[in-house]
Amino acid sequence: SSLEKFQKGQPFYLIIDDLDQNWAPSQIRFQLIRALIETIKRFRKIRNVKILAALRIDLLDSVVKNTRDSGFQEDKFEGYFLRLKWTSKQLKDIVHKRIQELYKSKYTKRDVLFSNVFTDKIKGQNTLDYMLDRTLMRPRDIIIFVNKCFDLAIGKDFITRTLIEDAEKSYSRLRIGSLCEEWSDRFPNLFTYLEFLKSRPDHFTLSEVD
Repeated sequence: SSLEKFQKGQPFYLIIDDLDQNWAPSQIRFQLIRALIETIKRFRKIRNVKILAALRIDLLDSVVKNTRDSGFQEDKFEGYFLRLKWTSKQLKDIVHKRIQELYKSKYTKRDVLFSNVFTDKIKGQNTLDYMLDRTLMRPRDIIIFVNKCFDLAIGKDFITRTLIEDAEKSYSRLRIGSLCEEWSDRFPNLFTYLEFLKSRPDHFTLSEVD
């Protein structure tokens, strides 16, 4: 039983995710997350139990800002935080592994590389680098982009530049909606800002804005 395994010292991991969802009014949610962080500290005394809470940096900043009291010292919490940052190589490895698994399970037993399925370059840039440049360097972003490409390539043997550019439009619309939801607490007017920027070039001066 689980109790017997626990008593024998077998390690247990409890992962708490989706803390950024709207499961309670913001102020109550911030206080509960603060309480969760405090509680996790106490559980460190139990050696075979590890509790991991996953939350974005903007949510953590909001928790700190909205629950700060006279006895709060932010530096005391730093030892409990592991700040994750994905590298380009790690994200490329995820894409390669997913493509290999997809083709092994459905079509062939041999390894299939990204370059076997996707065109080599887009606008003079390596295709996978081009796709990563249009993400926030997170696994979910590049996975969604790749999946959109496969959705448009049903019945085709190869994913061309045109297919990728068409998939990018669908992917971008989806990510804009998701980002506006993710950052709604911090930037409630983000969608309005993005709509304004759509009609602008990469660089413009303040004098050009009425």
